[in-house]
Amino acid sequence: MKMLKRCDDLIPALRQMSTKNAVKCGVDKLMLSATEAMELSKLVKVLTKLDSVTIALQDEELTTLQVRDLFDHTIAKYPIMRKYLSANAASINKAPFERALVKLQSGRKLTPVEREASAMLLAPAVEETSLSEEDSESEETFAQQALKRRRLAGPADIYIDTGFVPPTSNICERLFSQSNLVLSDQRRALRPATLEMLVFLRANRDLW
Repeated sequence: MKMLKRCDDLIPALRQMSTKNAVKCGVDKLMLSATEAMELSKLVKVLTKLDSVTIALQDEELTTLQVRDLFDHTIAKYPIMRKYLSANAASINKAPFERALVKLQSGRKLTPVEREASAMLLAPAVEETSLSEEDSESEETFAQQALKRRRLAGPADIYIDTGFVPPTSNICERLFSQSNLVLSDQRRALRPATLEMLVFLRANRDLW
C-alpha cells in the first residue's frame, strides 16, 4: 500500500514533466496513462479505508461485538468481502460460539445451537434465601406473591461478562503488525523458524 500511495503522490509532479525530460530521465515507460492514474487513485482510497479497519482490529480492548460491527460495515461497503468476513465464513473455526459471543454482548437471544456452544460461559447458579411463608405473607399481598412466582418461573440463563474474550482477528492483526516490524530489509535472510520465534516474543512482550 505504501508503494501505491507514493506512486499516487508522485503522479501530479510527473505530469508536469515534458515528454523530452521524461525520456531523458528514463521514466517515460513507467508513467501511467490518465485511466491508469485514475484507477490507482481509486484503489488507494479503498485500501486506505480497509487499512483503518486493520488498525482498529489491533486495539487490545476490542470486543467480538465491535469486530462484527467493523466486518458488517466493511461488507455493506464492499459486498465482495462477504465470503471472508460474514458470520458464517468458512475461515471461522467455531462460528456458533462466535455468534453467541456477539449476541451476548449485544443482548440478543441465542439459538439452541448457540446456547450449546456457549454453555461454558454460563454463570454459576446462585441459591437465593427465601423468607418463610409467614414472613412473606406479612410483607407481600397474596396477589403480589402470585405475580412474583410468575416472574420467577423458568429463570433465564445468566452468562458471565464475555468482554474479556479476545477476538481472534485482534490477535492475528497484532501478530501480523509485529511481523512487519521484525522483518525489515536487514532481516530478509532470517530462517522462518527464527522469524517465528522473534515475532512471538515481540507479540507477547508483556509476558516476559
